[in-house]
Amino acid sequence: MKFFQGLDRLSDSGSPIYAAMQQYAEEATLSDTAGSRLSVVKGLNDGQRHVVKRVRCIPCKTKEQQMALAYAVQEARLLMQMRHPNILRAQDFFTEGAHYCIVLEYCAGGDLKQQIDAAASARTCLAASSVLGWIEGIASAAKYFHVLGVLHRDLKPANILLTALAGRPADVRVGDFGAARQIRTGQGSIQAKPTGTRQYMVRQTLLEECEPFASRSVQTVVTGCVRACGRRQR
Repeated sequence: MKFFQGLDRLSDSGSPIYAAMQQYAEEATLSDTAGSRLSVVKGLNDGQRHVVKRVRCIPCKTKEQQMALAYAVQEARLLMQMRHPNILRAQDFFTEGAHYCIVLEYCAGGDLKQQIDAAASARTCLAASSVLGWIEGIASAAKYFHVLGVLHRDLKPANILLTALAGRPADVRVGDFGAARQIRTGQGSIQAKPTGTRQYMVRQTLLEECEPFASRSVQTVVTGCVRACGRRQR
């Protein structure tokens, strides 16, 4: 499998061919920052909604730009490698002018954090049956990418997407693998600074700070996320 299918769309001179982005019609902007833009698009060929993440790669001079590009490439590589019903699907990856673009699966229900905040504002609780199903899906996804040696390193409600709006049956998708690391076969541990959102880090990471940690000792923070969600709803 080619991790970067869209990179094949380069002419012999190395300049990009822009047909890729022309296959989509933009419908809405989800976020727009100096380094990246997230948009809902509709495929002109398949008629389906997708999400396109554009990351500016030219020029790539500052540390922030370099990190944003590295995260985008990392996310595309991992998402196009993994195949699991509860992991967000990357459907294409290509260059468009000064940007790298990742075409992602569209999740109509937004993210889990939005659902939690909406329930808290309405002073209601999320349905227990839905929560249990989500926990099962997240745990299944985590088991899958841990077997592949992938450490997500930023698993939190904002990075858990739902396939349907509130009130409808929804499956979960684990997304945002930009901060992830993959431990190769025979590599027992990695040395790295704590990465991710601090309030969702496992206790060992916070206590040990920059100590190396083995892949076997990395814990899934699903339970912690759900417990935090429960506290917010009380």
